[in-house]
Amino acid sequence: FGLYRTLVETTDTQARAIFETNFFGTLRCIHAAVPVMKKQGRGHIVICSSSISEMGLPMYGMYAATKSAQKLITDALRAELCDTHVAVTGVHPTGTDTEFFDHMQRENPVQRNTPRSMRQTPEHVAHCVVKALRDRRPEVWPSRMTRWGLALTTVSPRLRAWMLRRMYHGRTSE
Repeated sequence: FGLYRTLVETTDTQARAIFETNFFGTLRCIHAAVPVMKKQGRGHIVICSSSISEMGLPMYGMYAATKSAQKLITDALRAELCDTHVAVTGVHPTGTDTEFFDHMQRENPVQRNTPRSMRQTPEHVAHCVVKALRDRRPEVWPSRMTRWGLALTTVSPRLRAWMLRRMYHGRTSE
């Protein structure tokens, strides 16, 4: 689930709840699936993280932390299972038109979500995931524009800092 709040305003209870769902929920699924897949001699684990796993967006810092944790365990699991026939794919969509946005808007009407022009349909994300399953790709980035933008900000930390400041100061006042 998502959380729209500054890190300082996020309570320990809220931080634990979002990690319990997004991170530990993923970990429990891995613990249940991997032994079965290893025993049957094949399988494919898909972990849906987010493009936000690459950058701590203002007001979404705790959510980004859970998605980054998912990405890192996906990478580690892929390496740990490299000698098996169990593939591991990480999915990093940008905003996807699902009930997630409606729920987040109800929880906090002043929040700013992914602009509609940058959102993706669930069908588009699903198509990208199915293609990745066929090709046994390690990662899926349904939005090339987002992937390239993140790559650019990775090589330029000053640009990233400038963008994040603008995003934070441009948010709707509460």
